[in-house]
Amino acid sequence: MTGPWKKLTKKLEGLESQQATMKAVNAYFRKHKTLDGCPELTPEQAEKLKADMAQSWHLDKSKIRTPPICFPTTTPTSAAHASALRN
Repeated sequence: MTGPWKKLTKKLEGLESQQATMKAVNAYFRKHKTLDGCPELTPEQAEKLKADMAQSWHLDKSKIRTPPICFPTTTPTSAAHASALRN
């Protein structure tokens, strides 16, 4: 392999390695509920990842929020239908 193939292969190998590392980090976090002591991360990496995880989009893990579906030309045909559109 020469030229761009070699460069792309090297990049792919790096990305696959990162993916394997993050899979291990995720498994550690799920088991221990913390990143402290994770063997895959340095203490600095763990702190940076914890700071990233503290961002607002990570905070509410209990619900997946999706925007409501709006059908402006649809009128409710029943009370149940109207209630479903409001939720």
